[in-house]
Amino acid sequence: MKIKALIFTIVFFNFTTVFSQDIQFTSYITDKYSFAPIADATISINKLNTQVKSNSEGKFSFTTTITNGQFIATVKHKNYITTDFLIEFIDGFPKEIENILLEVNYEEGLKRRRITQKENISRARKQKKLLKERKKKEKLLAKLNRKRNQTIVDYEPEIKPKTVETVTKIVENETFSDIQYKYAKILNVSIENLSNNTLYTFIDQSINEANDPLKSNISFLNQLYPTAYNLNIETSIMLLYESEYTEKFNGKEYLTEGDLLFFNETGDNTQDITHVAMYLHNNKFIHYSKNKGATISELDSDYWSKRYVSAGRRINNQ
Repeated sequence: MKIKALIFTIVFFNFTTVFSQDIQFTSYITDKYSFAPIADATISINKLNTQVKSNSEGKFSFTTTITNGQFIATVKHKNYITTDFLIEFIDGFPKEIENILLEVNYEEGLKRRRITQKENISRARKQKKLLKERKKKEKLLAKLNRKRNQTIVDYEPEIKPKTVETVTKIVENETFSDIQYKYAKILNVSIENLSNNTLYTFIDQSINEANDPLKSNISFLNQLYPTAYNLNIETSIMLLYESEYTEKFNGKEYLTEGDLLFFNETGDNTQDITHVAMYLHNNKFIHYSKNKGATISELDSDYWSKRYVSAGRRINNQ
C-alpha cells in the first residue's frame, strides 16, 4: 500500500507540475490604416485579472496558468476606438493572433486630417512660389533673346499654373474624402494625386470584402475599370494584352494611375502572360489574388519585379 501511495504521489506531482507551468501570450497592437505600431495601449482581460501595456513596437505579452478556454480582452488608447478581441488557449497553447488593428477616434482622425491638410497647402504654396520665380526667369530670358536675337532653351520642368491653382483651391475647401486621406497615406503620395475618389472607394470596399475563390484577377479588373473609369476591357488576360486598345511599354518610369501591368508567374522566362494588375502610385498596384483577395502590392518587390513582363495603357478605348 505504501508503494502504491508513493507511485500515486509521484504521478500526481508530475501531472500538476506539467499543467501548472506558466503559458505566455504575445501579440501586437497596430494602426488599421498606417500599420504603424501603437505604444502605451492598455490591454485588459478581466477574467484573468490581467492588465498590460504595449511597448514602442506595439508588442504586449502576459503569462497565465490557464491551459484551455476563451477570454475577451479589451484594448484602450486615448487616440483610438476601444476594441475587444478574443484570446483562446487550446491544450496549453495560445491561439496565435498576428495583429490587433485599431481605428483612430474622431478627435485623432480630425487632428491627422488637419496636419495633412496643412502639409498639402504648404506644398501648393511652394509650387506657386516656384511658378512665380519661373515666370520671372522666363521674362528675363525673353528679354535676353530679343537682345541677342537667338533662341535660349530652358530645360527646367514645366509647372502648369492651372494645376497649382486647382490644388490650392481643393485643399483649402477641404473637399477630400476620408478614403482619399487613407490611401494617400497607404501609397505615400500627396492627396491631390488621388483625384478619382470613385476608384479608391471601390478599392477600399474590395479589400474589405471576403475572398471570393471564383473571382480572378481579370474578372476583378472587369469590375474595376467600368466603375472607376467608365471603360470596358477584354474578358481574358491574353485578349487584353493583345488588344489594339492596349499600348504596351516597358519603362516603369512612365507608369501612371490606371495603367495595366502584365506578369508571368510561371518563372520560365517566357513572355506568356498569366497575371494582370492595375498600377496606382509610387510603385504600388492593385490586383486580385485567390489566396488574399483584392490586395495592394509592391512592383519593386523581389517576387513581382522578377515576373514583370510589360505595362500597357488603354488608348482610344471609349
